Amino acid sequence: MGKIIENLILGLIGLAMTSIGGLIGLFAFLWSCFCFWAMLAYLFTKTVSHRQYKFLCSVKTEIEFAKNQAFRQKEQRLATQSNYIRERIEYF
Repeated sequence: MGKIIENLILGLIGLAMTSIGGLIGLFAFLWSCFCFWAMLAYLFTKTVSHRQYKFLCSVKTEIEFAKNQAFRQKEQRLATQSNYIRERIEYF
């Protein structure tokens, strides 16, 4: 009779441990599903806040202005150099 009670108690403890392990496994599975869908949503959703959009637009505007200014300075230097070369040719 003692052996039956001992086996019954050990069986209940094993069943409890198995059910706790199953619950932990279920929570881990649900958490991994959530992480997977969150990752997919993050990868395929392209969102930019209004503040970031304004900042990016201002940076783009500044870059375009600097590029145009550099182009104008280059053209001015080339014109100045061409005029200097013509003056030197006319001098000789």
